[in-house]
Amino acid sequence: MIDPDRRVLLLNFRFTTESGALKVFWATPGGGLEGDETFEQAAKRELIEETGIDEPIGPQVARRDSVYEHPDGETVSADERFFLVRTRHADVCSRSQSALEQQVIIAHRWWTAHELSCTDERVYPVDLVSILATL
Repeated sequence: MIDPDRRVLLLNFRFTTESGALKVFWATPGGGLEGDETFEQAAKRELIEETGIDEPIGPQVARRDSVYEHPDGETVSADERFFLVRTRHADVCSRSQSALEQQVIIAHRWWTAHELSCTDERVYPVDLVSILATL
């Protein structure tokens, strides 16, 4: 999600895995498919759930395969698709987040590409700055 100032929205996640490891990172809004959803439909639903922002889903701008531990302890093998969403709003609302999301999403922030290129914090996708440069 890109705002009029070309900043990208990231959510700050913090949780302890089943194995006891503390995970803290920033990531784009998103999540898994439900039922027979398309990737675009899931992106739209997750965007509204996690941010309260309802904007049209634009084109797919990146794709990657990853394996990670979900906050509920499940190991997830994911086919991740990233879509461009442009918004006029900078206000994020967490009212529609699930109980788990409310527990593990501790903050949100609008980042410039420059800020992302200079941070020491963990950001996913790791090549987000490169993706932004293509837009």
